[in-house]
Amino acid sequence: MTEPQKRSRVSWVTEDSFPWVLLLVVPLFLFVLVLFVGSDLKAILSILDWFDPLFLQYNLLLFLFAVFVVPAITYFYVHNMKGEKVRRLKNELSDEQWEQNGKQLEASIERSFSITNYLGSMTALILVIAFGTWLILLFKPVSSAALGAGVDYSKGANILLLGTYIELFQVEQEAFYHHIILSLTAFQFGFLGAYVYFIGHLVRSYFMLDLIPHTFVASTVRITIGSLLSLVLSFVIAHPLDYANPMISFLPLISFFLGHFPERALMILKEKATRLLGVGAQKYRSTALSQLPGMSYAHEVRIVTEGYDNVENFSNAIPLELVLRTGFSYLQLRQWIGQAWLCSHLGNDYESFRQATGLASADELLELFPPQPSEISKEERIQMLNVATKEKFPEKIRVVCDLLPLWGHRIEQIIVAV
Repeated sequence: MTEPQKRSRVSWVTEDSFPWVLLLVVPLFLFVLVLFVGSDLKAILSILDWFDPLFLQYNLLLFLFAVFVVPAITYFYVHNMKGEKVRRLKNELSDEQWEQNGKQLEASIERSFSITNYLGSMTALILVIAFGTWLILLFKPVSSAALGAGVDYSKGANILLLGTYIELFQVEQEAFYHHIILSLTAFQFGFLGAYVYFIGHLVRSYFMLDLIPHTFVASTVRITIGSLLSLVLSFVIAHPLDYANPMISFLPLISFFLGHFPERALMILKEKATRLLGVGAQKYRSTALSQLPGMSYAHEVRIVTEGYDNVENFSNAIPLELVLRTGFSYLQLRQWIGQAWLCSHLGNDYESFRQATGLASADELLELFPPQPSEISKEERIQMLNVATKEKFPEKIRVVCDLLPLWGHRIEQIIVAV
């Protein structure tokens, strides 16, 4: 083994292995500390009697898998996919673009694939997953000690689980425990829906070369919000005193859906709150990213996490910056940003223009107006667009065509400056 190889191996041990060991040891140490300090050890160990031993072992294995699948996949991603990221980016850019920006891009990729970048965000996500999974697998509720071992929520229930129904413990104990079950079911299946979405997103990010610390931060927020929104909406969906309510049987399904799509849950909550308060919904003068051709829900969620939540904002994005921060290709991002630029200028007429002319982005429209002199003049080309659109918005077409050189200059300057 050569001396450079030895130094590289030592560097790998000190820089990469230690953070992973720290990531695994610290949460477990804190967990044990909180669990045992100041507690009755016999009472804690009695948890082992709540379940059949084989079933308990199976639950613990599920718990470990749910928690440690995150660092495992991240480990393989950091050590296996860096070269693939450089190779794909080099193939997508022209020789001139790579000559101008190659060193900066390689240095940026090298920094982004450092394991220390993932440590904080991954630790937060692991803790959130551990809390939710522990609640699902091991916090078995019981209404009384006579019915078996488990968590007695009459001693530990709070406002979060019961809301205004917390007084039912003194009024109607059966309804009290009934609502505890409803709240726990909504929270747990909301968490499960968000976690299932995260696993799919994690695998997708791995193969798309899009696994970055922002992925873990966004997933942490998404899992937390999805679980809590499912819990809040359960107060509206299922009333604890209405045992015949058919919505109760659908509560797990509804909660799973709301956890999987927390944006839908927020929309439902907003509609119900505005209707109850008699306040009109606030309208925003912006265009959704879903209006762009080729944009899917997963693509939209990913772009929104980068701070571009509408077409008007996205039209000002820098393709190469987003290439380094996401798993999208340079050509795909430039196509989307060009579509956003054209859509933001044409407004409501964008879809009609695209269907009539077949031109969807600024780059495609720019190809119609080459910088070199040609037999067909600019006015004739503009007239061709007006004929194709049946003269529905000639003023917009002229303005957009006049602004096209600014788009071409801006996008080329961005490439040189990165």
